[in-house]
Amino acid sequence: MNEKLDPALEAIVETAGGAADRVDVLVGLDIPADDPLLADLTARGLAPRANTGTVLTGSIATDDVARLAESPHVVKIEASAPLHPEQGERLNSGE
Repeated sequence: MNEKLDPALEAIVETAGGAADRVDVLVGLDIPADDPLLADLTARGLAPRANTGTVLTGSIATDDVARLAESPHVVKIEASAPLHPEQGERLNSGE
């Protein structure tokens, strides 16, 4: 098990069908993402969407997750999940 991957992402990678499978991820960094670092992460397969400094969101082919984890500046990679359940469910009905 790669210590940088959360268990949910590890399971997704293990069961994925190959390079065509993509997963949305959150990437934790040890330094703020500047242009050279973003270029390196992109070369490792990450398609960045949002950059908040030391946290990136994006998508990546499951086959490229291990290569992204090899970056010395990546400290954690997590599978992203919706903040709210779909299909009209309520998080806290208050009832």
